[in-house]
Amino acid sequence: FSQQYRMHPNISMFPRNFFYEGFLIDGVKISERPTLPDVWPNNIPLIFLHNDFNEASIGNNSVSNINEAFEVMKVVKYLEKNSVKLSQIVVITPYEGQKKVLFEIFESNHLKLLVHWFFQNNFL
Repeated sequence: FSQQYRMHPNISMFPRNFFYEGFLIDGVKISERPTLPDVWPNNIPLIFLHNDFNEASIGNNSVSNINEAFEVMKVVKYLEKNSVKLSQIVVITPYEGQKKVLFEIFESNHLKLLVHWFFQNNFL
């Protein structure tokens, strides 16, 4: 595995440098993954969302944050309103509990998109 095609090069920059020490290369150019200038800050199709709401501990040593999930839903609705297809949006969370909360909120609001949970206990 030396080349990736799924991520926009600005998104893959972090895993390329942090996990692959620069050995992973992008199979697509930035020009092949255009962004919407009025939607993305700094023309980079990636949003890190921070909030000061409290987390709730749940089983399996995981946490969830329902207020954060509603904030994510607002961002998703904003993107959809600005011509971003739900099939182009992926929400990533390091917590299995948050994945479940996000899925429930999206489902109850008729939003079908991918919510990905990654290696909560095995992350480096």
